[in-house]
Amino acid sequence: MTLILRIKIFLTLIVVLFSSNALSASSESPRWFDIELIVFENSDQHWMASEQWPDDLEAPPFDNALDLEQQTLLVTKRLDGVAGRISRSSKYKLLLHTGWRQSVLPRDKAVGVRLTTTDGNNTLDGVVKISVERYLHVNFDLLYQKSEGSDLIDSPVNM
Repeated sequence: MTLILRIKIFLTLIVVLFSSNALSASSESPRWFDIELIVFENSDQHWMASEQWPDDLEAPPFDNALDLEQQTLLVTKRLDGVAGRISRSSKYKLLLHTGWRQSVLPRDKAVGVRLTTTDGNNTLDGVVKISVERYLHVNFDLLYQKSEGSDLIDSPVNM
């Protein structure tokens, strides 16, 4: 084997090794997702009779949760039409429609995003944590509290 041929083979192997390292490094870097979320209330009171809620609900854990304002909010939302139909429906009440861009990490490293909104005396507060392993995982811990004068819900509800 000539020296030139050996050098070509050596350089080819180096390029292949570096490119495979680059591919594995890129698969370990965080993946970015556009997250869009609609939270709504079902105005049908029949579902309340089928649910058993504890009397002593705790607030969701906000430690280490990022505020939504710390995320890059989406200017254009794909679910605007759906949110509009929910708003116009007498069966549902739109509580929150938001969207943001987020790096999504494995479950053990995922950080929650705090969601909060107030409509009059009604409040929605909680955390959504999105992680990725083989599939995308979404965990909600939301507390929705209606005002005392409400005829639908008298106490906080964890969703």
